Amino acid sequence: MGWIARRVVIGVAVFLFPIVAAAQTPVDVALVLAVDASGSIDEAEFALQKEGIALAVTDPVIVSAVRAGARRRIAIAYVEWGAPGAPRLVVDWTIIADKASAESFAAALLAAPRSAQSYNAIGDAIVLAVNLIETCPCKPMRSVIDISGDNRDLRSLIPAPLARDVAVKAGITINALAILQDDR
Repeated sequence: MGWIARRVVIGVAVFLFPIVAAAQTPVDVALVLAVDASGSIDEAEFALQKEGIALAVTDPVIVSAVRAGARRRIAIAYVEWGAPGAPRLVVDWTIIADKASAESFAAALLAAPRSAQSYNAIGDAIVLAVNLIETCPCKPMRSVIDISGDNRDLRSLIPAPLARDVAVKAGITINALAILQDDR
């Protein structure tokens, strides 16, 4: 093996070591929060979703519940979705184990700008969430997708029922929150 090949192998090993080490972290739940950022969501509705998540994650009752779990921590990732084929991971996997880690996640979430999205492609959001759970750098006891939205699946590359079926077959729980609008 030449010196270039050895350097590449060493570089890849050094790069992957944190991922392998993190994969050993047991968590009670791996949770993907998938938030509708499509064009049908106005700024107030979008802020309500983000601020609601930040308040929930940092709520002392929630932090206590996390601390009471068997593994005393959870992993959360935050996704924004809307455009077909373009759901976006906004806040990567974060371990929540105490007030400080919950506040850190909430701060990252609130600081992130809204991603540019259009239409309503719920199926694509579920596909991304399933992929994130499958590659989660933790060992969860349970896997959950919480998805919020205000409209039916209009333009997904993968239809929502098919994406849901894949998630369910993988043992992932999907919770949904409908955002109701006054004009409908």
